[in-house]
Amino acid sequence: MPTSVIRKRIQVRERNRRLFYRSWPVFKPPTGRQQGLLV
Repeated sequence: MPTSVIRKRIQVRERNRRLFYRSWPVFKPPTGRQQGLLV
């Protein structure tokens, strides 16, 4: 599998996670420690 495909897949995953956090503000962690638990 080419590296570009993997990189694109990671970008899509990061964008989906950002959209998820934006649509669910409750899940936005106030501290880095809680973010580590969520992700």
